[in-house]
This record gives sequence, C-alpha cells and structure tokens, in this order.
Amino acid sequence: MRVWPAWWAGSERASPRACSIGECSSPRACSLLAVLLNAVLRLSRGQEVSLASALSGIDVGQAILVLLLVQLATLVGLVLCIVPGLVVAFVTWFSLYFVVDQHLGAIDALKASIGLVGRNLGPMLMLALSCLGAAIIGVILCGVGLLVALPIVVLAQVYTFRTLTGDHVKA
Repeated sequence: MRVWPAWWAGSERASPRACSIGECSSPRACSLLAVLLNAVLRLSRGQEVSLASALSGIDVGQAILVLLLVQLATLVGLVLCIVPGLVVAFVTWFSLYFVVDQHLGAIDALKASIGLVGRNLGPMLMLALSCLGAAIIGVILCGVGLLVALPIVVLAQVYTFRTLTGDHVKA
C-alpha cells in the first residue's frame, strides 16, 4: 500500500521517515522547504496564503541549487576545522530567503546573504542565540516544546530578514 503519491515518494515502498542529512539534501525536501518559506514570507507581507499561492513564484531549481551549495560549503568548512563550517552556515543563513523572496539566482543569493549578514553581525548574532535558546528549551521540554519553539524561530527569522532588507512586516 502506497502512503505517499509516487511523484512525491519516488517509489512504491517509500514511507514518511525522519529527516536525515541525506533526506534534507533531497530535491523533495528542498522544494518543501522553499514552499513553506514562501508561505511564511507571503504571510509577513500581509497576503493571504493558500496552497496555490505558496507553490507559485518559486524557482525550485535555484532553491535546490542554493541549498546544495550551502550544504557543500558548510560540510567542507566543518571537515576543515568545525569553526569555518559554522561561519559558512551563519553567513549564508538567508540565501534561500533571497531565492524565494527576491527571485535571485543561487550565486547572487549567496552573495546577498553574505553581504546582509556581514553588515548586520550584531542583530544576526542575537537572532542566532535566540533561535538556539528557543530550540534548546523546546528539546528540554521533552521535544513537545519544539511544536511552539520552531514556529517562533521561523517567524523571528522572517521578521529579521524583512527588517534587515528594509521591508516592513505587515502581518
């Protein structure tokens, strides 16, 4: 019995499973992440969100490419000496946001993210520490707290992205 449609799962025997590193780099997971981000970004603009609107206007190829480039650069940095990987992950934080929201190509989105984070190190460090703190508290509360913490973290990231790029949050 097939749980997911064949176009989503890729095989007859596929079933939902936890997101491992390999799964997070799959085209399906990258596409889903871009769609979810598009929905939250639309919400922050004060637009209504539906499945059709969340799916529209996304260059899935560029979203997949930018996420794979970030993962590859972060992996290389982690292998070199952990700290470079953390720095790469930090400065490329908003690269997918630029692809989804401002329709930039993968390389341009990486450059834009590095520039935005570089110009705003203080607020970005505060965001990173806040997100980490919320996630830790969510895990401490037997994982159930993540149901509250993760949406708050995503909203904080979108608010920060909008504010740092000069947009106003309308929701």
